[in-house]
Amino acid sequence: MGKTPEELFQEREQRVHDAVQLKEPDRVPIMCLSGFFPAYYAGITCEEAMYDFEKCLQAWTLYLEDFAPDMTDNPFTTRFLGAVLEALDFKQLRWPGHGLDEMASYQFVEDEYMMADEYDRLLYDPTDFMIRTYWPRVFGVLKPFEALPPLHDIMSYYMGLGKFAVFGSPDMVEALEKLHEKEMKGLILDLRGNPGGLLHIAINIANNFLPSGTMCNQIAFRVWCQPGDEIIIDTTGHAIHSEIGGAAALSGLGHGYIQLDIANDLFNRRLATRGLIVKIGRYV
Repeated sequence: MGKTPEELFQEREQRVHDAVQLKEPDRVPIMCLSGFFPAYYAGITCEEAMYDFEKCLQAWTLYLEDFAPDMTDNPFTTRFLGAVLEALDFKQLRWPGHGLDEMASYQFVEDEYMMADEYDRLLYDPTDFMIRTYWPRVFGVLKPFEALPPLHDIMSYYMGLGKFAVFGSPDMVEALEKLHEKEMKGLILDLRGNPGGLLHIAINIANNFLPSGTMCNQIAFRVWCQPGDEIIIDTTGHAIHSEIGGAAALSGLGHGYIQLDIANDLFNRRLATRGLIVKIGRYV
């Protein structure tokens, strides 16, 4: 009796882990960067792989079953991108069916997408530079983003909110409508409803960029809770001693507070951190 898919997966995973940890695996693990080879192998065009989900899936499935590599690249982040690239009016590539023959591979479009004197701006505020400068250059549909105000201008209370008026400009409205018409909303992941384990990664990354204080409290309440939930907040947390629960109330949450005694592990030492937020249920 042959091995189950689960057993084969565990073997391959262990093989790769052993190699990464400089242990001796049962054999050398093999990873293939397949490019468009699965399309050629399955008898479909590269253009079909870029635009036809079912044909792309069948081609890569056949390739994986026949060659059985230990690891491989994901075609849905590297090949099945035709509609997305067209919707964004992507400037840096030509691809099969868009400027190239149906059997051709990618071709990079040389241009000066970042100027020599812009490195200081990039290093000072990477997010602002990418959204207001770089994206408008490489995504034609996002060119109106050049008119956005600096992102740090709208970081505190109501100050700077008037700068959102740019979203009412004809160019910005047209850009957003184009994205909506192409159903680009499907690319936005609701982390709160995602069971795949990405939420903690997003929060860890956000911690490197977001300041402490009211804005981060509001983000935490909106990400972790839903309107109508009730929460307990540590009295030493910013949300209580500086805001008196205001951010929680604005998020539609009921809240109570408690003084944690870290020494006796009232809840758990891992919970006794600055700005503790504990969700205790919707109808408590």
